[in-house]
Amino acid sequence: MIVDSFELAITTYALHVVNSPEKDKAFNMLINQQRTSSSGVYWSNIELPSNRAVFMSLNERLAPKYESELEAHAIASTSFALLTYIKRAKTSLGKPIVHWLQTRRNFIAGWCSSYDSFFALKSLVNYAIRYGDTIQQYNLRVNLSWSDDAY
Repeated sequence: MIVDSFELAITTYALHVVNSPEKDKAFNMLINQQRTSSSGVYWSNIELPSNRAVFMSLNERLAPKYESELEAHAIASTSFALLTYIKRAKTSLGKPIVHWLQTRRNFIAGWCSSYDSFFALKSLVNYAIRYGDTIQQYNLRVNLSWSDDAY
């Protein structure tokens, strides 16, 4: 039995990529290891604190995130879990995972390292491509005015 969250997430994803008969068993193990916080769903060997909300005016914002030594590990694990959910076409279950990943960004819009940032972006882009907003009709009104005297 795999106990490390990253090892389980990457193994489960690999089993789904090759369409292994063991993929469902691995997916059930992955579900059993998920953690839930106010920020969403994630996979980590330890519990990570959620970002606290602060209010500026009437708008809620997230305060700077708490640092954790295993945060990059959790981001990579959660990214592979999201890729697995995408493979399984679990749209509604992917939203809390996406939300958690988005709340873990640093102040320059990346994550902890290049490694976990790569997998986080890969999973989020794949999610957006597969399940992005399907609004195809927009109402747009543009008023233009100009004067020949300006030139």
